[in-house]
Amino acid sequence: MIALSSIWSAVFSLTFLFVKHQITPTVHSFTLSPASFVKMSSLLHRKISHRDHSLLWTLNQSQSSIQEEEKAKKKSNNHLDIVLFGIGDFRVTDHPGFRKALVKGGGGGGKILPLVILDQKDTLPNIPMGRIHTLDNAALLHSAMNSLNDKLMSFDKNLKLHVKTGRKNEGVQDLMLQVLDGIRSQDPDIEKITIHACDLGQVDNQLGYSLLIHLENMWKDDSIGQGEGFIELNKWNCHLREETWKDISEDATSFPNSFVDYETKYNLAYWNEKEDSLEDATFDVYKSSDEKSVQNFELESLSCVPPLNVITDLVCSAFDYNVKDSSVQTALEQDRNTGLYATHWGGLDIPLTFTEDCVLRAIDIFLGGNDDGASTVDGDEALVEQLGWWQRCNRGPDAKLTRNHLSLEHSALDWMMTGGSDGSEVRTTNNIKTENLIEGELLTRYLAAPLLFGLISPRMLLTKAHAAMRLGNNSFFDNWVPPLLKSRQSANVVKTIAEGREWHKLFAYKNNIINNGKDGSLTVGYWRWHGFLCRYVGHFVKEENASEKQGTALVHGFGASGSQWIKVIEELQKAAKDQKNIEVLAPDLMGFGQSEKPSLTYTQYLWETYTLAFMKDIALGKRNWDSFTIGGNSIGGYTAMGAAADDSVTNRNDQTYKVTASGSQGSGKCRGLVLMNSAGKVFKREEIESMKVENGATVAEATANDLLGIASPPPRIVAKVGGTGLLWYLRPRIQSICKNLYPTNPSAVDNVLCDGILRDSLDPGALNVMISGSKLPPPRTANELLGADFGSAKNRGYISSFQSKFEEGTFDGPVLVAQGLLDPLNDAKGRAEMFGKLRSGIKVDPINGGHCPHDELPLDVAKSVLSWLESDVRQGNRATVQP
Repeated sequence: MIALSSIWSAVFSLTFLFVKHQITPTVHSFTLSPASFVKMSSLLHRKISHRDHSLLWTLNQSQSSIQEEEKAKKKSNNHLDIVLFGIGDFRVTDHPGFRKALVKGGGGGGKILPLVILDQKDTLPNIPMGRIHTLDNAALLHSAMNSLNDKLMSFDKNLKLHVKTGRKNEGVQDLMLQVLDGIRSQDPDIEKITIHACDLGQVDNQLGYSLLIHLENMWKDDSIGQGEGFIELNKWNCHLREETWKDISEDATSFPNSFVDYETKYNLAYWNEKEDSLEDATFDVYKSSDEKSVQNFELESLSCVPPLNVITDLVCSAFDYNVKDSSVQTALEQDRNTGLYATHWGGLDIPLTFTEDCVLRAIDIFLGGNDDGASTVDGDEALVEQLGWWQRCNRGPDAKLTRNHLSLEHSALDWMMTGGSDGSEVRTTNNIKTENLIEGELLTRYLAAPLLFGLISPRMLLTKAHAAMRLGNNSFFDNWVPPLLKSRQSANVVKTIAEGREWHKLFAYKNNIINNGKDGSLTVGYWRWHGFLCRYVGHFVKEENASEKQGTALVHGFGASGSQWIKVIEELQKAAKDQKNIEVLAPDLMGFGQSEKPSLTYTQYLWETYTLAFMKDIALGKRNWDSFTIGGNSIGGYTAMGAAADDSVTNRNDQTYKVTASGSQGSGKCRGLVLMNSAGKVFKREEIESMKVENGATVAEATANDLLGIASPPPRIVAKVGGTGLLWYLRPRIQSICKNLYPTNPSAVDNVLCDGILRDSLDPGALNVMISGSKLPPPRTANELLGADFGSAKNRGYISSFQSKFEEGTFDGPVLVAQGLLDPLNDAKGRAEMFGKLRSGIKVDPINGGHCPHDELPLDVAKSVLSWLESDVRQGNRATVQP
């Protein structure tokens, strides 16, 4: 027995040495399958003596490791990762879902299915601005998917994007179940499926365009197999800081109420190593996968990226647009290129500038880099110098920007960008005067669509900004200059874009938790306009309560918000006989309230474009109004006036060149206009008749025909210092200023009003609104907008030989001027009389209040509005809509 045991020990000792030292036997070799290994181990166990147990343990461990390896390999091969892409994450950089799938697929032999679901029921109808920029959004969606497909194939030639579409009544859950059924049928060996989906944040998920919220609803049904572990959902996000979202979910009341406090609590003035390491790890993951090829799962029932016409049909169908109707086609075509100028909804070439690579390159250039390394120029100046996209398409080989001459916002911004002309020659310069714009404005406009569609994440922006701050070669002098006095702060601009976007999402999340979606008695809603998160409040009614749903929209004044209308809306509901049928909405203008405040030049045309877009998208679209009345206070009154005039422009044809703020057509559904101490120029008949007008054009005509003269805003530093000083002066005096504006009822100025104004003024970007006030283009007059008997395009009131191919819309319907006669800011009584004499159909109702009668004396204003609605609007004296 001893001899036999020794022989076996010697044999297996040599075998163990061969394995351990990788010695290859010269005579023969053998390999053991797991089954053979088990059999041999059993045999040896009977032969080996007690003293050889250490060798037996080694053999059993080797057997176990081979079994585990085989098991893991089989499990990996039978594991499928579905990476869902959609609005908000059409990219591969900083995409944790794709990165996690690559770790499994590239390193372990698993399979990956990159997937986009285009459903016409759940997500497509909720794409921001899809209703009002349908064709542009379809083009953006098509370009985003093509860009993503190219980036996927750059990782591995086997990877390609798959697209699932369906019928009109099929939602995300229906299409996802069809995909899962197809996978089971095509590959029954799949044992586990992981679906990676992006969490855009609570507010964006609720807006409905994110796939995640629809998948989570689907997860409540255990029939798809997740209960047995067959399917799991991996939710991921690109929040700037996880702790901020966690803090709100755990205790929303203790979360900061202002950006200044938020900045202090989370130390945003400095960056840490964790934030600096947020650079794209996707490439590193793939490189560490031992160069194993990714197994792309080819599902036969799915297609590749559909052509543009197919995507266009899907998007149009989602909004119930009959593309076979020629009039619908014409209307959709005329809404192209009617977004803010130099955005992808407003003239930027989509196929050539809307890709992930283009976006990353533009940001690097903005931060001072170029293809050859560091550059001496950064900011918008560098974008213009190195890319040249912002030249108009007829002004250079690299130009990628097309101006819509029917858009006054386009014309006004182009006037600023080019510096205007003294009229001696047509404006043809190629020079873009970025110093006339808000710092970083070209980048902000350019990134609006890429950030919404997710070609880049805010987290990547912040990372790049931090890297630029860390690596920047500032001089000793620059380090000691206060930020306020620096002419350019490119890295801070990029940082503010990222931080401002995150802050408004967090603050909306906090308020939704604390107030349960309410602001006082009103319901709070959100929408995204040009990708920027904006808020509105309103009193909603159920649709079944109204045969014809008529609504009222109210626009606040400078420094205020939609919340300032709460009192008058409550009084309207109390006093109305048909209370259930009165639905009222009050948006926060972008740049004010709890809406975002991006680095833009805030002109009257921007706010008019915003307001009419809100009416089309939210009031007429989501709330299904059949007609509306619009009103406003102060600058909000002027904005409402412009929106009402633009809404009258319908049924354009090739011979009609009617300009509007955005360049788009109106709905023709505005039935009345209410002005409460409205801003804006208004002229008497004798003033018009005494005017010596050189070209005889209205302001709209002069703007569209490039006749505004030289644009000469104050230097950027001067405007910044002046705006900062004005805010510094106003903030501690908010209460006293408001009480001065509320002379009859100063007690109406409460802490809620003052605290809200102060909080809003501390948001990132609030300074830009103040700066914009120093360089506004000439505004259209009330005479023009209301189609007055003098001083309008209908009757100029002076002899003119000027002939313009551009015309303008006017609001010719009933107007109520509910004027606070004690307004200390102007001759309120005199202005009310001037409004009343512009034309027939304008009713003046004096209110014994100040500049904000709707908040100071809400009952008086509510009674005035209801009486006018009944007598002048609902009894048939409606607006005359011009064809």
